[in-house]
Amino acid sequence: MKVGLFIPCYINQLFPQVGIATLELLEKFGVEVEYPVGQTCCGQPLGNSRYESDTEGAYLVLSRISKTTIISLALPEVVCTM
Repeated sequence: MKVGLFIPCYINQLFPQVGIATLELLEKFGVEVEYPVGQTCCGQPLGNSRYESDTEGAYLVLSRISKTTIISLALPEVVCTM
């Protein structure tokens, strides 16, 4: 199984060990992991603050992922999955 690993911006900045642990866990269970380059904020904080027009980062990330062979995404938290 091949999955894309999406590391949210706040995990990347404040808790990078969570992203590393997520990758290691997936690999331990034999999952083929691809880290799509160009990841950015999912836009959730902006959307919650009524700046929906500035949430294009999530669209760009998903647009890039849709052009790959990734069949699903793994996220080490729940906010960006909404």
